[in-house]
This record gives sequence, structure tokens and C-alpha cells, in this order.
Amino acid sequence: MERHQNISYIIATSIICALFLLAPTKVFAVDCPSTTTNGTATISSSCTFPNSVDGVDYGTGSTNTANLVVASGATLTVQASQKVATGSITLQGGSIVVVSGGEIKLNTPIWYIDTDNDNYADSLTQQYAQTTAPTNGKRKSQLASLSVADCAPTDNTKWQYLSGYVDSDGDGYGKGSAQNVCSGNSLPSGYASNNTDCNDGSNQVYISHAQCYKDSDADGYTAGLASSSTCLNASSCNTATRASDSTDGAVATSYTAGQLRDAANGSDCDDSNNAKWRTVAGYLDSDGDGYGAGAYTTCAGASGTYVANNTDCDDSNVNAWRLRYQDVDNDGHCPNSTTYCVGNDTGYRDSCSSYSDCYDSNANAYPSSTYCGTANRGDGSFDYNCSGSATTCGATYYASTSGVVSCTSNPRTGNCSTGTGYTANGNAVGCGVAGYQRDAGQKSTPTCAGFPESSCIASGAYYWVLGTPGTQGCQ
Repeated sequence: MERHQNISYIIATSIICALFLLAPTKVFAVDCPSTTTNGTATISSSCTFPNSVDGVDYGTGSTNTANLVVASGATLTVQASQKVATGSITLQGGSIVVVSGGEIKLNTPIWYIDTDNDNYADSLTQQYAQTTAPTNGKRKSQLASLSVADCAPTDNTKWQYLSGYVDSDGDGYGKGSAQNVCSGNSLPSGYASNNTDCNDGSNQVYISHAQCYKDSDADGYTAGLASSSTCLNASSCNTATRASDSTDGAVATSYTAGQLRDAANGSDCDDSNNAKWRTVAGYLDSDGDGYGAGAYTTCAGASGTYVANNTDCDDSNVNAWRLRYQDVDNDGHCPNSTTYCVGNDTGYRDSCSSYSDCYDSNANAYPSSTYCGTANRGDGSFDYNCSGSATTCGATYYASTSGVVSCTSNPRTGNCSTGTGYTANGNAVGCGVAGYQRDAGQKSTPTCAGFPESSCIASGAYYWVLGTPGTQGCQ
């Protein structure tokens, strides 16, 4: 089919050429596409190729497999004395006009001259349409660019123009106005991408003081612009490991005290101390419990969290942060005014009703307690009201259960005594001791060896009538 189309094209071309011998030359301003996509170039609007030798190229060696497609409504015009090379042509409703003297060369490669073999053509306008390679020839389809001509045809390290500035002293800093510099991937020696050199006659000075920041303590963090020099050198405006230093907070060993930096690494809040550079506001919270301690801080190093309070009584213990009074039995009364550094521990409170609890292991024992106990408070004592001694509760007294009042001699000259277990002179039995409730104001007539009762009264011996049994309570 392709062979048939080409033959048809040749016949059609002959007729068109014959017609154009009599017709004026028609030139289209639009350039035809000179590159292919997978070997195919499509002309979708009327055009002409710009160079005297031109066309589309695809393949290697002496074979051109490019297919030039002329779409419907489009016209390819081949100018007088112009050679258009391609592998083949497919007319898809389009047309071709060959002006007298023009020529279409099928299955013919297109070559450029690439003297230094860097894949950039010496000239973009000088092409060759022939089956054999010219000297230093490079196929059009193998060039790196069809828009960039080699700026140094005999130097394969340079092929394109880049914008740069003269760097006379080779310190990497240029000066003056931008120039188009013949280069490779980057600018060659003698040129820089910037024009910030304040002295291009010395490679020891190149940075204006307006670009340098003070770092007096050599911690890698700066504190304001330098102002001591108009043009500084590498040691004065250091660029060592500033980037990493600004993130990890470590003191860079390559820094020297008094050096300047070429950029501001944050604002150093204390440029006289290389352990501090970070601006903070608050109190250090070392244990991370949300409570700080110590003095108010505005400048710190890399680590540490700062909070708005300084109430932590132990900033090394995350479980302790406040001072409280001890109240083990939780009765609201504390044994003393000593405070303890605790957190949410039980047995402590912020304030107490009193600070003289005589026994902090029993909630019924505290100053002015009205509790009446028949059992000791826990330590053997019945002193529940912290008076210093145990007293019986109210008017309830208990006596023992047996015995008689007896007189051993004439009560007027001797003594009367109670029998075993009975109280004398109204005293109760001991705290927590079982006995019988004493009926106050009652007594029996004792046998006093024939002497009247009144004689025993003189000695203070009473024989009480005993009532309901129970246990003596005290407070």
C-alpha cells in the first residue's frame, strides 16, 4: 500500500511541478514539524521547512524510516532549490506543492555536522540529505537538541550558553553584569552564578558585612548583623556546618569564637554563652509533669520544656510536684505543720483544721474530740481528745462486781477500806475495764465490826449499789 501511495504521489507531483513552472511561488510562513513521534511527523496545517536542506529523520545508519503525514486541508510546499528528505510520505487528504527546482528525497537520512561528537550540531542551518554520512556527521534524530547549536564545536565539554558573571579571583563569587557564557552542564571556571563579590580582585574576601551575622560564642546561632568590615573572608564569615548545627543544637567544632555567619540561624538570645541560643519564656520542667521549678528563663539550649509556673517541689520526680500536710487518718487534723512533696498520694491535704493531732492513725483521735471509746485508740492510750490524759466520759462510771466494805479497826482511830474490786472515794474502774454501772448517790450499810456507818464515812470508803454491767469508756 505504501509503495502504491508513493508512486501515486510521484505522478501527482509531476503534474503539480508542471503546473508550478507557470505559477508564481507561494511561500508559507509556518515552519513544518522537524521532529517525529515514534517515527511519524504529521503536518496538520499548511507549512514549509525553513532550511535549504530539511525534513524529518528517524532511524540509524543509511536508512530513514520517518513517515511524513500530510493531513486533510494541509499543504506541504517545497521551495525552489530546497531538498526535503524523509523516509516516506502519506497523504491523508492533504496536498504537496513542489516549486520549480525543489526536490523531495525519499528514504534519505538527514545529517548535521557534530565535530566534537557531543550530540550538539555545529550549525542548525547546515544539513545534508544523503545516504552516506558526511565527515563528523550525526543523524538528525540522534541530536540532543534541534534548537541549541553547539557554542564550541571543537570542545565537547561546552555546547550551550548559560547566564553567568565574571569571577576573576576564582572564589565562586562573581561581579558585574550577566553574560551569556559558553558552557556545558554548568558554568566554566572563571564564572559564577552570582554577582555578590565585594572584591573580585582577591579570593580571600568576597562577602559584604551586610550578609554576615555575629556568632560570638561559636554555637552556630547568630545574634544580629556584623558591622566591623565592609568585605569579609571565609574565616570571618563562616559557612561550615551551619545547616546541621541549626537543627541539632550541637556546638560545631569547626566554628571559632567571634566568627561571623553568612546567614541568620535564628536569633541567638545569649551570644556570650554557647550553651544557650533558643528564646523561651517560663520555668524549666525537667520531669515533664507540667510543673516547673527554679528561676524564670528567657534563653536556653537545645533541650528542656518551659512552663508558666514554678511550683514543682521536686522537678526530678514526675509523681511529685506540690507541698501538702500529712493526714494519714483523713480526719482533717494533722500531727504537725511539716509539709511533704507529693503528687496525688493519699494521706495528705492542702490545709488542716489543727496541726496537733496526737494520734494520726485513728480518725476519732484529734484535739477537742468528743468521741468516747471503750477500746484504746490503737497505741494503748485512751486519750482521744489529745488532752494529755484519759478521762472518763460524762457521769457514767463503772465499778467492779464483788466485795464488801469492812472496817479493820475502830474507824474513829483506824481506817475503813473497800473490799476487793470496789471503788474508793467515787473513782471508776480503769478505761476499757468491764464492770457494773454505779448508781450515783446510793450506798449500803456496811458491817463495820459493830461500829455505825458514819464511822466508815470518815475514812472515805463507799459501798455503791451496782447496776447494769458494761465497759468503762474514756476520752
